Amino acid sequence: MNTGTRIPAEAEIEGLLKKLNKPSVKTIQSEDGDVVDCVDIYKQPAFDHPLLKNHTIMVRFLSCLMRPSFLPKVKKDNFSLEATGQQIWQRRGSCPSGTIPIQRIRKRDLLKAGSFGHGGLSTYEPQNCTVQTAGATESELQPYYGVKAYISVWDLLVVSGEWSLNSVAAVNHGSLVEAGWGNLSTFPLMRKAHLGLQFNAFQDDIQQSWWFLLSDEIVGYWPMSIVPNLPSAKQVEWLGKVCDTETRGYHTTTQMGNGHFPSEGHLKSSFFRDMFMKTKHADFDYPLHLEYTKIRHCYDVEQDEYAVHLYYGGPGGPCCDGRCS
Repeated sequence: MNTGTRIPAEAEIEGLLKKLNKPSVKTIQSEDGDVVDCVDIYKQPAFDHPLLKNHTIMVRFLSCLMRPSFLPKVKKDNFSLEATGQQIWQRRGSCPSGTIPIQRIRKRDLLKAGSFGHGGLSTYEPQNCTVQTAGATESELQPYYGVKAYISVWDLLVVSGEWSLNSVAAVNHGSLVEAGWGNLSTFPLMRKAHLGLQFNAFQDDIQQSWWFLLSDEIVGYWPMSIVPNLPSAKQVEWLGKVCDTETRGYHTTTQMGNGHFPSEGHLKSSFFRDMFMKTKHADFDYPLHLEYTKIRHCYDVEQDEYAVHLYYGGPGGPCCDGRCS
């Protein structure tokens, strides 16, 4: 009997592992069983993109460090959070200069992902499903040149072949840069939430590239060759997103945030905190004209009284398509 699920051959799995795992300069064995490879910065998977074949990484003058030409300041007040996040593998060491850490993909990860039709792991591809969102957007003060927030990180239930994403984004006519965390139904996440990891995407006025910072640490950037239609953003977003493949015609049970509604309590719900946006030649400031989006009885959103935080999420399932008793 054909169940519709194809079991990949051993040779196919080995070929994918060789393609996905780049040669390492150093390997770090984490306490939780993960393996982190320190990969030469010019051999990272990003350089598999055809538009980056001859790309030279931007560095500051007289410095070997990859850096933007400036770091925009952020407005501070009594409601702001300060939080840092350390990954477990970092207790066992660090990657040398000129390399980047990449978690090694193993055979069990490929089998769990169950997506071999495109030559690799499951990917964040909105065209494969209906994308449901909950959160906030702002577009009244366009153009925008940056967006940031602290986002809580949780384990959550994701149906095979779907994904759940939590991110900040800058958008212009279908092009976007996006920074956040998600579960592609492949890798497990922590059950207990961090206080919050800060995700920051902004455009360098001089270099014209969009940079990504994680809790004030420079991660990398999107060259203009990758996002040529994003000289600025017409909208900035703080959204939870869920891919719903509508298996058997019913709404997915994939969770958003951590699967809890904001009405269950702010200590239990997922959050975006210290929400900031950046306009031209200005530092990061609070959004002033937020518009909220949600899916009734499914994925909800609730504004904080100070309008600099919001709480969001939900369990998905039968209530989303009116099948609740």
